[in-house]
Amino acid sequence: GMDILSMLCLFFCLGRIWGQTQIYVISAPKAFYVGASENVVIQVYGYRESFDVTIAIKSYPDKSFTYSFGQVNLSPENEFQNSANLIIKPEDLSGGPNAVSNVYLEVVSAHFSKASKIPLRYDTGFLFIQTDRSVYYSNEQVKVRVYSLDENLKPSQKEVILTFIDPEGSEVAVGEDRNATGIITFPDFKIPSHPKYGLWTIKANYKEDFTTIGTADFEIKRHELFVIVSASQFRHPVIRKCCYDGAHGSEESCRERALRITVGQQCSKAFLKCCDLASELRANSSHIDITIARSGRCKSFHSICSAVGKCWVEFVLPQEEVIPNWALMYKR
Repeated sequence: GMDILSMLCLFFCLGRIWGQTQIYVISAPKAFYVGASENVVIQVYGYRESFDVTIAIKSYPDKSFTYSFGQVNLSPENEFQNSANLIIKPEDLSGGPNAVSNVYLEVVSAHFSKASKIPLRYDTGFLFIQTDRSVYYSNEQVKVRVYSLDENLKPSQKEVILTFIDPEGSEVAVGEDRNATGIITFPDFKIPSHPKYGLWTIKANYKEDFTTIGTADFEIKRHELFVIVSASQFRHPVIRKCCYDGAHGSEESCRERALRITVGQQCSKAFLKCCDLASELRANSSHIDITIARSGRCKSFHSICSAVGKCWVEFVLPQEEVIPNWALMYKR
């Protein structure tokens, strides 16, 4: 600690003997981000008279194009310290993202001149994607919100492009929007009746030449039909399986499928009974999971029994679904 203090004393003593030492200090980011406001600070020591300084960002290596510049005055009033905010606009960069990798930061005054090579970055700001759920089914809608922030975590007003990508990598929907608050609510994405099942990706990127990307995933699942056969309804395991088979979905009609049954008439009846009921339920609501259970399990669900006229059907809905008016039931 004493050695450093001694050196400082020696420096100031020599400065007084040999005259005032003139020093300039330039403070700037290690890299400039495209579209961001970059603050460059200039401070000088050893000067008594005020003077102007031009701070500019120029093309590298020829300095033939000026991307941005500012002129500041250094004086005793501001203690010979001032700053300029400079922005490299995306439209001034030709060739797309990463086409220009470096720029010159040039500081010029009547007393000194300095040019420094600064790397250029295109991944400005942050994009976060939020969906209302992580799992969806056919014919449902995906609600999407994007948070767009600049490098200082403040709302960004850059235009954002939103892309939906199916499990095979194909882009199926694109939207563009911006918002002064940095929170962009896009129109709901409608899942078709027969979508590609699996993991989908939402990608957000800025419309201008930036490499910033935000992603989020959601899954589209098939509607599952769960069938538990009531022992009181069908006691024989073979007949019970006939009901189970009938309740599973198919593009064929119940009658067409029943014609191929060779086990016997009891099996055909059980098959048709469960098939007709399951088909009716599917037609009335696209998002219902069906459980065929013992009649005893329905005793506490009187509205279910009265709605469908059978006391051996229990409905289970995914959370947050709208319950149809024709069947008031519990939500798990």
